[in-house]
Amino acid sequence: MKKPILFCLTAAILIVSLTIAALAVFGDLNRDRSVDAIDAVILAQYLAGWDMDFTEEDKKNADVFYDGKINAADAVLLAQYIAGWDVKLGPKGED
Repeated sequence: MKKPILFCLTAAILIVSLTIAALAVFGDLNRDRSVDAIDAVILAQYLAGWDMDFTEEDKKNADVFYDGKINAADAVLLAQYIAGWDVKLGPKGED
């Protein structure tokens, strides 16, 4: 394979990967591009010890309190967000 073609393929893969990563939504645990009560139920099931197939991306999205842990603080913050409180999910310094 020629180097220019390999470079183009590598660049395309990188762009797609970065685009997918940019689409991540904190609190969106069922990956439907919205944060709602279904996501809160999924988080509650995870915290209750249900056998959930959380990927690393799911775990990142579940850590809405953004402290490196998935626990009750995340569940409370997610519930507040869904209820319409003026709270931020994920990193506090980003929009």
